[in-house]
Amino acid sequence: MPGLRKYHLRSLESQNRNCPSPSPSPSRGEGRVGVKLARNQGVTAMDDKITQRPGERILLWFLLAFSIFFLIQAFILPNLKDLSSPGAFPIFIISIMILSVLRILWKNRRHHTAFKIGEEFGKAIPLVFPKTVAIYTGILILYIFLLYPLHFWASSYLFLIGSFLFLKGAKTFRSFFIAAGMLVAIYLLFQYLFRVILW
Repeated sequence: MPGLRKYHLRSLESQNRNCPSPSPSPSRGEGRVGVKLARNQGVTAMDDKITQRPGERILLWFLLAFSIFFLIQAFILPNLKDLSSPGAFPIFIISIMILSVLRILWKNRRHHTAFKIGEEFGKAIPLVFPKTVAIYTGILILYIFLLYPLHFWASSYLFLIGSFLFLKGAKTFRSFFIAAGMLVAIYLLFQYLFRVILW
């Protein structure tokens, strides 16, 4: 029995030696400071990774001018006396838009210095208005001008075929049948359901 007790005491002493001493836990204040520092570092790292796209600054300034113009128009509305007046809600929404745009401009002021205005405008045109969009806009304008001399059905048929061929939505032979089917559906829908005559 005494031998067994000595053996147990030696094993307990060896286990205590092998066990690492518990590290002191940080206080709540130190933990909160560390979390805040980590968050701030993460936010700054994300801000550094943000790259400005061409035309972003021009669009923001355009939105700011657009919002200020409509804010002035909202103040011109008659009977602007209380919160139930017609111009109260537009003033509220447009004010939020102006504050949001100003905040974005101030937050990204460092990134906006990457391009000059002329350089940014030159790079923004092919990005915002690529060649496909420009050509299809021309097709839409041509369709509008053909509505009067060719009337609705002929001009719409040509517009649908041209759209399918340009956007490669269908082959040449199938585009004729798809355009005809769409016009038949439009005719039935507007002629019998909405009672609208399309010429």
